[in-house]
Amino acid sequence: MTSIKKIVIISILIICSFYAKGQNTIKYHFHPSNPDSCIVTFIDTVQNEVLRSFSLVEFSPFWNLPYPESDYKEDKSKTFDFSTIKAINNEIPGLVTYESSKNLIPLSGYTYSSIVFSPDNQFVVIPHYLMVFSEDRKFGYATVLHIYNSKGELYKTVESSDVEIITPRITNDGKYLVHGFGIELDDEGLEWSELGYRIIDLEKNVIILERSLGTNRSGVSLTGLYTNNNLIGSTVIEYKNNKPIITISLYNLESNLKFITEVTEEQLNRFKEITIKGILLNGVSKNDTNTVLLRFDTDFKSERIQ
Repeated sequence: MTSIKKIVIISILIICSFYAKGQNTIKYHFHPSNPDSCIVTFIDTVQNEVLRSFSLVEFSPFWNLPYPESDYKEDKSKTFDFSTIKAINNEIPGLVTYESSKNLIPLSGYTYSSIVFSPDNQFVVIPHYLMVFSEDRKFGYATVLHIYNSKGELYKTVESSDVEIITPRITNDGKYLVHGFGIELDDEGLEWSELGYRIIDLEKNVIILERSLGTNRSGVSLTGLYTNNNLIGSTVIEYKNNKPIITISLYNLESNLKFITEVTEEQLNRFKEITIKGILLNGVSKNDTNTVLLRFDTDFKSERIQ
């Protein structure tokens, strides 16, 4: 089990009456160009009542930074002028910087927010991102995750001090979070930060699993992270002799088991969903309504996680 010192998770104590699972739901109104009009709404479907509503960027720690905005404009984002900041690490929460940034000066910052739902729509993760640039390369990368339950209550806030947080996914019960790390650092794609993923136990506030994959330049890519039925999955492609080896790993944290199988590109393209029995694949053609189940008990290898 990895030490908590690498992550910061703020737990919010919630004292409230019991709500049956499914009584509440979360809806999202998307606006293509104005993030202040991208609205997250939490609804009590039994009482037909809006419990809470706010914009995607309303609580972003980066959206209203006290620095001049750049003339560069892009939909759903802001760009700041950081050229006057002397100690940026003290100004930006969750900022991860790189060895290659030591002798560089931060010049600008690009921020935006996104949204990710748990498969059963009972939790929502709102990642707030800030990329810091120095000329033609990244100086640093910051992410703050705000996690809400279906009543609109802030459940957890997650930051990292040593790796990026990208593509976060949360399980149905809100207990586990998985996220990737590893980004392109220069415009030419010649330098990457370390690639991999982490699984975090949000209740215990600890990293329980970390898998490092090297960098994209080493012929490995992390192409998918996903959750369903409180299972956490990853898809990793490694190229050997110019041929892809596609490995799907599924983690059942409650039973402390990892299931592993290799699939073909054709099977990967037919991926439909994770079930409690295995991975369900679509038919071999668009008109084929049959599905194929890759079963945990016969088509996967299993091993203890720890």
